[in-house]
Amino acid sequence: SGLPAESLLKQPGVIATTVGYIGNANAASKPPPSYDTVCFGNDYAEAVRVAYDDNVISYDKLLDYFFEFQKPVVGSRQYGSVIFVPKSDKEGQGRIAKKWKEYNMQKDGARTKGNLPYSIVDIEPMETSFFKAEEYHQRYWEKQRLRALVGIILLAGASGAYDAVAPFSSLQSIFGNVGLDLPSLESVCNASFLVGAGWMLLERLVDRSVSVLNDGDFVNLVAGKR
Repeated sequence: SGLPAESLLKQPGVIATTVGYIGNANAASKPPPSYDTVCFGNDYAEAVRVAYDDNVISYDKLLDYFFEFQKPVVGSRQYGSVIFVPKSDKEGQGRIAKKWKEYNMQKDGARTKGNLPYSIVDIEPMETSFFKAEEYHQRYWEKQRLRALVGIILLAGASGAYDAVAPFSSLQSIFGNVGLDLPSLESVCNASFLVGAGWMLLERLVDRSVSVLNDGDFVNLVAGKR
């Protein structure tokens, strides 16, 4: 948690990631979480579930990447530094995680970047279901960077930055000669920006596509797409 899923996807051996919510001991007696309830509560942690090829990358190397890329908020449940291991733990991930933490605490003590201590990492069994987050929350920053770029281009157009660009002025002249008035580029860009902003707000308000991923579900889902 507190971990950009996109950063993990770039590492060799990592096949797929999905973000979601986990860690609420009372989850069985409550409605499924949403991003808003996680933000304003203190029960769930945001987490990343990872499908990886253990012929390419080991579990402890994956934990190295987790610690390198995470951006935890000390004292926060939502963005805490937590490694969740399967309750059955047939592959001994809990044991590996504990050894990994102990080894790094003795060896380095802290991450060079930001002086983040290994001691802040908690290791918890997955006592509850993993809830895959809403679709708009998947690969969130990747989407936001693209949206920000498009937004800047549209705002520039709305301010008249493209008025002197030949193709646009020529089109308006051509259509004007035949009695058709094209909307100005500024108005088109401004309307497009407002529609996009409205869609982003509506997407967050309407999307409630949270689903439970039990042990093995994500791996099977990824395998079915390959």
